[in-house]
Amino acid sequence: MEQKRIQWLSSIEEDRWEDKSAKIAADTEIGKPNLTVTEDQYQWLEGFGGCFNELGYVSLKHLTDEERGKVMFDLFHPEGEQGFSICRLPIGASDYALEWYSLNESDGDLSMEHFSIDRDREYLIPYI
Repeated sequence: MEQKRIQWLSSIEEDRWEDKSAKIAADTEIGKPNLTVTEDQYQWLEGFGGCFNELGYVSLKHLTDEERGKVMFDLFHPEGEQGFSICRLPIGASDYALEWYSLNESDGDLSMEHFSIDRDREYLIPYI
């Protein structure tokens, strides 16, 4: 029996889009479930979603209004392809931002006099 491989892509800062793979042992029974589903309920799922971020907003700005509308429909409308119902917002975090930033870089500013969401007003709030 020919050995099969599972393949996926992985990215870290030092090595972008690295092709990974793992061998499946020849004696593994492909397609045999190892999961038992019962009707017992221990928790509930509120929804699925993603993250509003600067890179997403900038990417959407490259689309036409019609294309952007289709993407948003597919992502968030209950009848869209994804039907996301929850999204997180990286407040004060720079994950998937155009560059690192924070909302206050003034050392010792405990009263937050230099706190600003101006950057979020430019990239995140219009996206939401």
